[in-house]
This record gives sequence, C-alpha cells and structure tokens, in this order.
Amino acid sequence: MKKLLYLLVFIIVLALFRTDAYADESTKIYEHTMQDLGIAERHDISECRINQIVGDEVFFWTVKEGESWIFEKVEFYLIDLANDCKEIKIPFILEDTFVTDAYYSGEYIYILYHNEDDRQCILKIDKEGKTIADFMLKDIESGQTVYYIHPKADGAVLTSGRLGAAEFDTDGNKVWTVERSRGFYDSAYDGNDRLFCRDTGGFYEIDVNSGKLVHIETSADIMYARLYASAGKAYINFGDGIREYDGDWKNLKQKLFFYDYGLSGEMCAFSAEKDLIRFIDYDPFDPHTKVILHTIDFSKEGKKKQEILLLFPEYMPFPGEMYDIFDYYNRFSSDYYLLYSTYKSDEELGAFYADVRPDIVMMPDKDIRKHTDLVLDILPLMKKSNSLTPDSLLPAVKRNYTEGGSMYMLPIELSLETYVVRQSDYDKTGFTTDDYIEYLKRDGKLYTDCFLSKESAMKAVLETELGRFVNYDKKTCSFNSEEFKRLVNKIDGLYSENCYYADVELAPFTADDRILDDARISNFNFFSLKRKAFGGAVTAVGRPSAKSGKAVMSALCLAITTDSSSPEGAFDFLEYYSTHFTGVDREGTILANKEQFEISLEKLRSRLAINDYLFGKTTLISSKDIDTVMEVIDNSVAPKSGDEEVMEYVTYYTDKYFNGEMTLKEATTELQKTVAGYLRE
Repeated sequence: MKKLLYLLVFIIVLALFRTDAYADESTKIYEHTMQDLGIAERHDISECRINQIVGDEVFFWTVKEGESWIFEKVEFYLIDLANDCKEIKIPFILEDTFVTDAYYSGEYIYILYHNEDDRQCILKIDKEGKTIADFMLKDIESGQTVYYIHPKADGAVLTSGRLGAAEFDTDGNKVWTVERSRGFYDSAYDGNDRLFCRDTGGFYEIDVNSGKLVHIETSADIMYARLYASAGKAYINFGDGIREYDGDWKNLKQKLFFYDYGLSGEMCAFSAEKDLIRFIDYDPFDPHTKVILHTIDFSKEGKKKQEILLLFPEYMPFPGEMYDIFDYYNRFSSDYYLLYSTYKSDEELGAFYADVRPDIVMMPDKDIRKHTDLVLDILPLMKKSNSLTPDSLLPAVKRNYTEGGSMYMLPIELSLETYVVRQSDYDKTGFTTDDYIEYLKRDGKLYTDCFLSKESAMKAVLETELGRFVNYDKKTCSFNSEEFKRLVNKIDGLYSENCYYADVELAPFTADDRILDDARISNFNFFSLKRKAFGGAVTAVGRPSAKSGKAVMSALCLAITTDSSSPEGAFDFLEYYSTHFTGVDREGTILANKEQFEISLEKLRSRLAINDYLFGKTTLISSKDIDTVMEVIDNSVAPKSGDEEVMEYVTYYTDKYFNGEMTLKEATTELQKTVAGYLRE
C-alpha cells in the first residue's frame, strides 16, 4: 500500500512540472528522447550489465549464478537502435567461470574472465560468436585484480584495477605499467592516446603510447566521480552532471556539459559523437524498472543553447527541489542552458569578478549589499516582464528591496530575525523599548538567550532603529544627539540585577522562568517547539524599538552580475525560478513571490487539524500563529548596505562607555566623527 501511495505522489509531482511548454520546447535544441528499450520486459534487470553505446548499437550482457557465486552463465546481447530497438543475441555463452568486464568495439567483443586456475584472461569473439583470440594476462601478482579493459585498435588491451594501469599485448605480456598503491577504481579510454583513471583521491591522465603519467589532479571531488570517454574525448560525472574534460582541471567544475537526470542518477552507458549525445539510465536494484535511453541532439536549429553560469555558496544546503528546478529549466528553456558552481566563502569571492565571471549569483542579501557595484539593477527588466514584476512580490519584500528606484537582487526565501515571547507576558507590554524596560523593573527577572551583552542589546535595537540616526541619502548622522544618548542610557539600564542570561547547557531554567527567546523564522513550524519550551501560547514580535517592534528581514537572493554576457538570459532564469520554486518540502516556507507564498501557506493551512503522520500527535500550528507571522512580515525592515559597517562603529564606542573607558559625551563625539567620515567616503 505504501509503494502505491509513493507512486501516486511521484506521478502527481511529475505532472505538476510537465507543463504544456514541454510539448513545444522539448523538441528544440536539447531534445530529450526517453525510450523504453524493452530490456526490463525480457530480462531480470538485476542480472544485466549495460556497458556501452557504439553508434546505433547498445551492448549489454547478463549474468546468472551457477553452482556457487563464482561460477556463472554469461550471455551477450546487442540492441539495434536503428531497427526499432531489435534485440540480437550473440551466439556465444560462457559458463562455469567469473566475468569481470566486457567491452564491445563495434566489431569484436572483449571479455575479461577467470580461468580454471583463477587467472585473468582476455577472450576476443566476433558478433557471430567465433573465438578470435584467447590469452592469459601475464606477470600479475596475487591480489592485482583487473577491473576494466579497453581494447586498442592494434589488438592490445589497456587495463585498470588493483594493479594500477597497464597495457597487455596480444600474447598477454605487459607493455607498460603505472602502479598506484590503492589501484584504480575506474577508467576510460578516449580511443586515441589517453587513458583516464581515478582512485579515491585523484584523477590521472596517462599517455598510452609511453605508459607515462602526463597529468595528475588530487581532489576529494573525484572520489565518487565516474569517467567516460567517446569519440576521442573524456567526460566526468561528479553526480550532478557531465563535464567534458579539455585539459583544464581547474575550471572543470564550472563547465557543466549537461545535467544528468534519470532513474538511478548514475549512467551505465554513454556515447558522444558529433552533435549527438546518448546515455542510458536504469536502477539495477529494481527488477521492474525501465531502461531509459536519453538522447540530446545539439544540431537542432544549427546552434547550441547559450550558457549562463550560476554561482552559489558551497555551505548553503539545498533541497532536492532546488536541483529539480535547475534540471527542468534546462529541459524547458528554449534559448539558455544553466551551468552552476559554488564558492566556499565570502573571502573567496575573488572568483565573483575574476576567473569565473558568473552571470548569476545566489547568496544572502547582506553579501550582495557589499557588492552592489558588481550587480545589475534588475528593476528595468522586471518592468518589462509579464511574470516577475515588482507587484509579483510580497508588499514587504517590494518595500524592503527597492531602494532609490533600483533593485539589485531578487529575494527568494525570507528569514525574519525576531523574538518569540510568551503570550501572557507580551500582553503586559507593547514590547517597545520604554515599555519593556518598565515591565522588567516592575516584574523582576528576565531569562533570555538573546541579549548576551549590552553590546548585542545595542545591536538588536539599532538593527531596526538605525534610520533614526543615519540618513544614507544625505550621508549624515546624529549620534551626538540627545535622542541617541537617551537610547544608550536605556540600554545601559536594561541590564540590572533583574536580568539573567540563561543557557540551556550552562544554567538550566524552567519554562515558567523564560519569557523571551530569539528566533530566525524561515517557516512556521518553529511555533510548536517554542510553545513547548515556554509552557504556553507564544507570539512572534520584532525588536524592542521606540514605537513598535519590527523584525529584521533577510533573504537568500539571486542577482545578475555586471559581467554577465547575457543579462536577458540571466533574467530568464530568474523569472523561471521565481515562478517554479514552491518550497514544497518545507511547508510554510516564507517565499518572496506572492503567488508561491500563498500556495505554500494554503498547504500549511490545510494541515492545521492533522497530526503529523511521522511523529505522531504534535502541537498544531494555529491560525493565530500564521496571522502573527504575517503581521511581523508586513512590519519588517531590511538593513541597508552600510548597516554592518556602521553598527561596528556604534557598538565599539558605546561599549567603551558601558565598560567605563569613556564618558557618554566622549563616546558619542568620537562615534559621530567616525561615522560621518565613513559616510562621506
């Protein structure tokens, strides 16, 4: 029953993505022909080894167990793609032995097998099953097992495995050997003069004419890579797509050739000839799966799609839906093809404007605000769009991310830096700075893990109040004003003997003691957890401020770089992404797109009265919870580009006052002078 349910869900999700655009656009430049080869109907998939595509022929072999695991019955087949996928059985059977690998050259079949003495041999037969050659591989020590074979045009055989890499002549003698302590776990031969191999930590390029290593790259990325070669070229599959290797390893990760999608996510046969790319995908662990042939024809309309590169942080975990969006865009887009790569840290963003030259960057808004000189104002493009317009965003997003008639980033997923307060305590105060301090003075203790110091308290308040003291348009500030001095004194008074910092590990507390908690809200499910911790109803509120609490809105954003060779193509992807990403695997995700957010919200509302089927009975999210967060979103603010630098100056000088190193007048005078100079720069 569970399998039927999972299948139904899969079909529904697939149907959502297969829009009418598929019929029109899938037949263009990147043509994906998915054809059931019928192998699963004729054979047990778990017994099949689908090795190669040579021209219009698919080569595979079947293995059935004999009397013990090492004794087998092996048969060989060809499927003629040009003749209605007709299956042809090679009139040859190998029994009572163990076959490690087989290779089809288009004329001959080379079989790597163990003889009666458990020595590895090469058997060469033609398509009529006639034996052409049969010889043992000589000078192989115990344990130096060969895993893969690649015949050369002259009849010699290239090998890889525990022995490393080697060439054997037609008599089984070694011509050359490249030894590695760990051996090689995968290899591919380009048919010319290069053998490509990998072990758990390196990629190796070998000249087959001399047996010399000509290129070595060590990288953890290679550990799970698969190697392929066809028509004189090498290809590498890192699990997220195929890349054509052209001798430049450094930028290989930026050169996505095409996205690998399918049933198992791992190709078992690959062919690249001229403009036609073919690969076969199947799940060997599911005997009922189909064997799918994928075809990409680059010759359609006489040109390839224009490539656009997306760069995003390596540290940012993405759900499967994100990669599905990348894949579906490449399938349905008619003019552009999305490549993607990562950067490790903000310090490594030299690639942002140096070697990589991306078209699109995906990063937190605070990082993009540091680089507004390197990204385009997308507002002119949005005004021409039918789907991605300023009005297609949530009103608070439109307000927070449109500045001075420009918009440098497209927010995708929102996060609210705010507080969660027990409802009964919130009812006693409006949570303004003044009212909250008075409440603390009257009612005593505050247990919190938000304000760890007066410095962080100052930051928390000013993240929503900085506009009172800094005018970015006029490049002026008023930190020497009486208003700012009063705020500093209020923060100084906030920390009295009535305030405590409660850490779960260092100072355990009871639910009744705790009335305030900081929260970074990116969906609504946190309410259930907070409600348990607080022992009652909770509400989300903004930072303490002069008038009312406001949450600080931050976001994961997309931006188009000034270096983009195709701003129109980059915006085309922004449009597609904003209308297709739904956050379905995180219900209640706060999305910037108004329509998509409403869809997410409706899914959440439909679950209000349903217990979680995985975790049993849970405290359900209430409609009031949703209304509260909606109110917080509507009243949120987003820090402007200079906030981070200015905040450092503010906390530095006010901390001097809090610690008694400066008088309030000295601290605010120095602060005013420093920030005014910064703003003028």
